[in-house]
Amino acid sequence: MQEQGQKRGRGIGFQLNAITLIGIVVMVTILVSFVGYRAYEELLEMGTVAQYNELGERSKAVISRYESVQQSGEDVRQRIYTYMQQHPPAARSREALNEMLADAAASNDNLSGIGVVFEPNAFDGQDAAHVGDPLSDESGRMMPYANREGNAIEFEGCTGYETETWYQKPKSTSKLVLSEAYYDEVNGKKALHVSIGMPLIVDGRFVGALSLDFDVTQLQEDLAKISTPDNIYLLMDNEGDLVAHGTSPESIMKNAFTIMQSPEEEKKEAFSEAPYSKSQVSPTTGKDSVYIFRSVHFAGVDTPWSIFSITDKDKFTGAARDMVIFSVVLAVICTVVLAIALAVFIQRRLIVPIGDVTDILTRFSDLDLDREKGKHAVIYLERSDEVGAMVRSLGRMANSLREIIGKINGASQSVAATSEELTATAQNTAHSAETVRKGIHDIAESARVQVADTQNAVDHTDEILQLLEDNRKVMTEMNEATENIHKRQTEGAEILADLMKKSAETADATNEVSRVVEETNQKAERIEEASAMIQSISEQTNLLALNAAIEAARAGEAGRGFAVVAEEIRKLAEQSRGFTDEINGIIGELKMKSQQAVDTMEVSKKLVEESNVNLERTQRRFDMIAEAVEGANSVVKKLNTSSEKLTEKNKAIADLSRKLMDMARENDATTDEAESSVDTQTQALADIAEASESLAQIATDLQNEISRFRV
Repeated sequence: MQEQGQKRGRGIGFQLNAITLIGIVVMVTILVSFVGYRAYEELLEMGTVAQYNELGERSKAVISRYESVQQSGEDVRQRIYTYMQQHPPAARSREALNEMLADAAASNDNLSGIGVVFEPNAFDGQDAAHVGDPLSDESGRMMPYANREGNAIEFEGCTGYETETWYQKPKSTSKLVLSEAYYDEVNGKKALHVSIGMPLIVDGRFVGALSLDFDVTQLQEDLAKISTPDNIYLLMDNEGDLVAHGTSPESIMKNAFTIMQSPEEEKKEAFSEAPYSKSQVSPTTGKDSVYIFRSVHFAGVDTPWSIFSITDKDKFTGAARDMVIFSVVLAVICTVVLAIALAVFIQRRLIVPIGDVTDILTRFSDLDLDREKGKHAVIYLERSDEVGAMVRSLGRMANSLREIIGKINGASQSVAATSEELTATAQNTAHSAETVRKGIHDIAESARVQVADTQNAVDHTDEILQLLEDNRKVMTEMNEATENIHKRQTEGAEILADLMKKSAETADATNEVSRVVEETNQKAERIEEASAMIQSISEQTNLLALNAAIEAARAGEAGRGFAVVAEEIRKLAEQSRGFTDEINGIIGELKMKSQQAVDTMEVSKKLVEESNVNLERTQRRFDMIAEAVEGANSVVKKLNTSSEKLTEKNKAIADLSRKLMDMARENDATTDEAESSVDTQTQALADIAEASESLAQIATDLQNEISRFRV
């Protein structure tokens, strides 16, 4: 038994140690993961900020070159403004302007060249006098350009101003503009340049623009010095074209966004004020890389450039990864040490005491309450934790069980004797109750027969009432039906009267139409007579015209005019005859149609007369229907009166039958209750007798079980 308790103790110890270890591992894993993630993100953010600041330092060289050139341009522009204010157009010298450009080009090593283009006659009004001048165009406009060749300054005419951004944009916006990068030849070498266009505004009017060109090839060399295969610096203009590439000069002037396959939103982010970074595979190195962008803003220019770096992601995240690995290793070591310390503590303070308590409980389960066998657990009585409380509770429980067992043993003997006496008394009482129950049962049977007979009478009465109710519903439906028939007969009579009225009006209208058609026929005959007279007159006119033509022919030349008139009269007569024939045809058709209309009116009159006869017959039928409906209503009313009286009598009979049935049911219920009470009493006495016997057996069994305890 002791060995079994120790095995159980070791099982609990293993479970507790396993749960504790798993809990520590999970907790430490979560903590390390969170801390590692936060540290990783923080280090990445710090790396991004550091790289962003580094880009800011690298962009200062670009901004410095721009500011140097832009300041030279401002100086020249102010000198031009001052010169133009102090000298009227006629007194202005183009050579003086050339000297200003030469001084500016010579004083700034960042300048590759500086030029100015004036609007027509905007400088001195003498463009026509300078046609063919090398520093003017074909119209004589002033457009000198001071080109820096080493330490020498050479002048030439500006070109391309009609389309170039450095001139057209300041002209349209009156603002400073920075052009995109472009290649140009300097001292026979290909160099990358950028132009600044500065507007010349006099009295609020655009009069020309300055062009300041500076070489940005040096920027490529600067970025190449600081770039490595793992960390590349690049510079692009406002259109995304590369101005400098730290490791790939051949990519200059190629569009960076096209190379990176960037969407439109990334283009905006690359030139925004806020830091912007992203991760993707670098087209240059083919490795997963981190891109960090920083916009480069030039004073007075609305279109910023962008300087950015491409850093190998493994290099970029190396420090953060090493820190996370160190944190994980340290956490694992701490976890192992903590787990071992907890396992030893749990074994000594919890597992061994639980094993001893388990041994005590095992003996209790075997009904062994011997005090001598539990002395090894006395050392835990002084502990103030749960183990001490558990051992003290087990001691109190053992004492209580010993006391209870003694009391149960004495009480069981008394119960056994008392139960035998109770069994004999219950059997005698049960025999007397059985005799009473039989008498009550006979009374209950008679009451049930009375209830059944009364119920049959009530059922028959209910059936009669239901039949009367159905008969009443049928009479109600018949009343509604006769009422509907009466309404329909009334409506039909009204419709028939209206129809007879309409028929009479139709007959009158038919007679009127017949009269009008007859008058039309008579008018047509009169028109025909008039047409015949017109035709006769036409024939006579034709004969007269013919005679006149014959007489005119006899008269010769003198009667020629009369012959012409006679010919015209003859033609008119023939036309009249033609029209008369057409009128006769139309009149014939009109007479035929009129006759058809007269015939149709006769048929219509006969139909109307027949319709009137049928309507009169229908009227007589409706009168007969009304008489029949009145007779049916009278019969239905008599049936309703008889049905109501019959229903009242049956209801009275039904009420009387129900009262008799209720009385019979009360008698039946009373006898059932009495019989049930006697049955219950008899059963209770039998149960008492049986329970007494069982109680005696239980008392005997209890004494046997108590004897198993070892106190």
